[in-house]
Amino acid sequence: MAAYYWHGVALRRQRAYSEAEKRMKQVVEWQKGNLGEDNPSTLYSSHELGATYICNGRYKEAEELLMETLEIRKRVSDADDASILSIMIYLADAVGRQGRWNEAEKLQVQVLEARERVLGRVLGRDHPNTLDAMGNLAMTYEDQGRWEEAEKLEEEALEASRRVLGNEHPNTLTCMHNLGVILHHLNRCEEAIAMLSECVRLRRKVIGIDHPYTVSSTKGLQEWQEKLAKRTGENDPSASSGSGSVPASGALSSRDANSVLRQGSLNEQQKDKKSTRKRIWHKLARRSRDREKP
Repeated sequence: MAAYYWHGVALRRQRAYSEAEKRMKQVVEWQKGNLGEDNPSTLYSSHELGATYICNGRYKEAEELLMETLEIRKRVSDADDASILSIMIYLADAVGRQGRWNEAEKLQVQVLEARERVLGRVLGRDHPNTLDAMGNLAMTYEDQGRWEEAEKLEEEALEASRRVLGNEHPNTLTCMHNLGVILHHLNRCEEAIAMLSECVRLRRKVIGIDHPYTVSSTKGLQEWQEKLAKRTGENDPSASSGSGSVPASGALSSRDANSVLRQGSLNEQQKDKKSTRKRIWHKLARRSRDREKP
């Protein structure tokens, strides 16, 4: 059965989500019948199946399965167990994708508080797992249009990531990209373009020009600059359209800003899911799990 599980993992990494779901269902059904529903392996596979449902856009089914799995986990594990927190992250994603942002926020706050409580003994809010929880919560604030709160949380995550991981770490660059998106939605275009420009420069250096994240940031930056130049030119008839210079001030509409989407942590790229609203390459799980596995 382990071979079936890892086959499902491989299928999901290849974004063959329907086939992955079929394989994961086989695994879960066999484990429930032979190991029991409260067996750790069954529980792990069940919340992986829930994650696969999310990949397939079946959010209600994902929610039901993850809720059932979470209730069993709570009976057999400590309240702050990493597996419980991982399921809560999936569950928050499932309910958030159904537009129930308040419920998603509540779950993510619980995860953040639990990680601070457990991991704070060593690094507190600087722990990478805690930083990922902060990023999830910031995303939900964005979905609710609470840009100022999202900015505050993302800035804190960026500062801590620079301190702990370094300025060129891929996860630090993800924070830079996402903060740029937030600043743009706040019509602070000069700051947003400067942030994304630095992100693009470092991503080309660290992960390469052809990496999907680099391509995404580069495309978004070019769109911002082109639209800003056009709008500035319309407002200033004396501006030269052929100069090639890009003005550093002016605001774009929220519709323009939506052309550049959020990103998830680089190390989570094995867990793709379809982009929605302000998400792009946003992954199904955060650092509480082994992110080299699904």
